[in-house]
Amino acid sequence: MADLQRVGGLVNSILGADPMAIVEMEKLHEKLLMEQGCLRESVRVAGEEGLTVHVAQMTSEPGKFSLGALHFLHAHIKQKSKHGNDPMELVETVSKILFFQSTRQFVLDSPDDFAQRVLSAGKSVPQMYADVCRMFAQTAVDLETFAEGIEPLLRACHVVANGESILTPSHQEVIRLCLKCRQLDVAKSLLDAPIFGVNPVTTGLVPKDFLLYFYYGGMTYAARKEWASSMDFFTQCINTPADGLSSIVVEAHKYWTLVSLFLQKGPAPAQGWKKNNTIGGTPIHVSTSLEQTNKLYVNLNKELLEASEGKAGSEKKCNIFIEDNVMTFTEDRTIGLVRQAQTWIYRRRMQRLTATYLTLSISAIASVTGVVESDVEPSIRAMIEDGSIYASVDESSSMVSFLENPQTYTGKGSIALMEGRMKECAALAERVANVEAKVLTDSKYIENAVIEDKRKTSQASSKADDSSAMDISMVMDD
Repeated sequence: MADLQRVGGLVNSILGADPMAIVEMEKLHEKLLMEQGCLRESVRVAGEEGLTVHVAQMTSEPGKFSLGALHFLHAHIKQKSKHGNDPMELVETVSKILFFQSTRQFVLDSPDDFAQRVLSAGKSVPQMYADVCRMFAQTAVDLETFAEGIEPLLRACHVVANGESILTPSHQEVIRLCLKCRQLDVAKSLLDAPIFGVNPVTTGLVPKDFLLYFYYGGMTYAARKEWASSMDFFTQCINTPADGLSSIVVEAHKYWTLVSLFLQKGPAPAQGWKKNNTIGGTPIHVSTSLEQTNKLYVNLNKELLEASEGKAGSEKKCNIFIEDNVMTFTEDRTIGLVRQAQTWIYRRRMQRLTATYLTLSISAIASVTGVVESDVEPSIRAMIEDGSIYASVDESSSMVSFLENPQTYTGKGSIALMEGRMKECAALAERVANVEAKVLTDSKYIENAVIEDKRKTSQASSKADDSSAMDISMVMDD
């Protein structure tokens, strides 16, 4: 009870503080940090409501007492062990529904100047806010209220980024919830927005957030069948430098070996780069341990490629390999892509015909590719529609004519595309110039530059002294 009485005093301190006074906010943050033990104990003994009643009192005036509400919500999260590998959980006595509702309102009410008013109050505040958002997302998953969690987390992305194109911890949580409820358009709009940097100090970002952003991004683009973008995201996840092997990277590599097959320019063999030292296959930074861990998927990639390049009937060996390992693929939740890859074998064979023939009968295509003759025409038309091949079908003669790419890049669409890309390049050049200007005026950079100049001057002076000494020696010898 003593702790609960102290909580009442803390609430009064929060409600009496001026949220616009930076120094006052910093002092309030320090005071609340010192009372963390009291807050955590109060959550434990207060029952399922925890301290959400007080949070509701602080959110009655949106955004005014955000710092206090943040501390009270953070107290509901279990403390991690010294190793820091524990999954994020709420204190057992707290109702997930009440925490979800309180946090949802708190995040939605975050003011536009949240970064200046709240996140700047202390070094630990960004990490606390990130933890609360992560716990909110996990609670949404536990309660299966995926869609209700998306809007608040998008708000969190906005206020933490503070107008910059940087990655925040809430980015990956938004995409995770979008995948859960199949709101892929929302996820795509967030993924399509350019990310130019990361700032763990101001955002609370940790390496796991970075990896999950690219992993979930790859999954989103794969679900939308945007294979090139999916490949880029999985590759970034795999190529992220690390001391050890992450389970996230292992999963990303599994999907990479399958997604790499569906590229419109042609498949990328999972071990091709080892033979010709190119980056056409497995990303160049893939470790041997990762390939050994995912040996099954590397072998699957090889089997699928061999089947797609072989004659009709050569896919039987690949199909046997898949059926022998179907339980593993099902458990890994990759069976959907594996089945698509089986169908891809025949599409790839049809695609390769365009490099050899100008015209070919439907019966001949069926014989070469192994596709049932009645399925050839629908398959060809589907490939024409999605741009995989350029061809025309003559139904009267049952002949298919393979054509050249009709794109001449002279239309309005091409000009608009070029203008858009030029604007992107100009924006990027401006950003690089701004970063360079910040670096050149940074005190640490200037300090290091002065030290380097002194070192070079000292070396030049030393060389000049050595040269003078040598000239004097030569004169004396003469």
